[in-house]
Amino acid sequence: RGAIDDKGPTMAAWMAMKLVKEAGIPLNKRVRLIIGTDEESGFRCVERYFEKEEMPHIGFAPDADFPIINAEKGIATLRFTTTKLDAEEQLHSFQAGTRTNMVPDFATAVVHVKHDTLENEFEHFKNEHNLQGSMTFEQDVVVLTLEGKSAHAMEPNDGVNAGVYLAEFLKGIVTTSGSKTFVDFVSTSFLNDSRGHAFALNYQDEMSGDTTLNAGILSFDSAVGGTVDVSLRYSVSFEFDKNVTKCQTLLRENSISVDVVSNSTPHYIEESDELIQSLSRVYERQTGEKATLLSIGGGTYARVLTKGVAFGMLFPGEKDVAHQVDEFVDIPNLIKAVAIYADAICELASNQS
Repeated sequence: RGAIDDKGPTMAAWMAMKLVKEAGIPLNKRVRLIIGTDEESGFRCVERYFEKEEMPHIGFAPDADFPIINAEKGIATLRFTTTKLDAEEQLHSFQAGTRTNMVPDFATAVVHVKHDTLENEFEHFKNEHNLQGSMTFEQDVVVLTLEGKSAHAMEPNDGVNAGVYLAEFLKGIVTTSGSKTFVDFVSTSFLNDSRGHAFALNYQDEMSGDTTLNAGILSFDSAVGGTVDVSLRYSVSFEFDKNVTKCQTLLRENSISVDVVSNSTPHYIEESDELIQSLSRVYERQTGEKATLLSIGGGTYARVLTKGVAFGMLFPGEKDVAHQVDEFVDIPNLIKAVAIYADAICELASNQS
């Protein structure tokens, strides 16, 4: 884990610094390698770092793709809550996912319903959608599980959301108020749509592409209601406050509340900036290929810098295996990245820069 994201790239950057230093290349700027440990869980590490240390003048994060990432979408967590409940709910519990930045690959529900034909209906549903799952009977309840496919929240369409599909199945099964409100909302909002059309949050721009929504944590309890925590990856020019307010107004009519749990605004560096131009020269010099600019829905440490971009380490055409089983790094490309980073240090911090 981390071979390509980001332990391998971290070592490539460290080795590049070591080579430049040992070669005795004169520099006129300080060069520092900053290693964080909370990039997946809220960036608390760099928040603390910049309480104590100065902001770098320029910088890059080896935490994405080559050539250059100059646009990172905004990343917000929205919590959708349903609380309208009957005294006796058919859906006792529902759970899928543990992190908003991943597509849930497993979901489970406990329901109290008549199950004369339920088993056949569930088998038909699994076959129709090419899914795996199980059904067990425990006293007066039925326990359902469904398996999906995990993927990063930056592109939910790369995965199969087990929670959304289980809600789609239950939509035709449960009828009590709170249960039906929850599963109908999940299914209608997220099945075959990761762009937020149901909430009027769909938006795209030329510099960063589509706004995406990933239903990462889905939970229902018959005593308190349901919640869906969604990772919203929004385009650079997306008007966040205006659009979220519109979404809140739209869903209020259905007794569903929307709260902003967290929000990290988009990060964008103009193509004309000297940092972009310098790194473009380095990449083209080392690879002989055009340094095209890219945008991502993920978040790197570059977004906390006043002027920073993500720069590598995945090369064009390489399979992205970050966060996957058997994550690996291609050794020749790892060595190539060291050369690129060493050249970048010289370009950005030498007497000739």
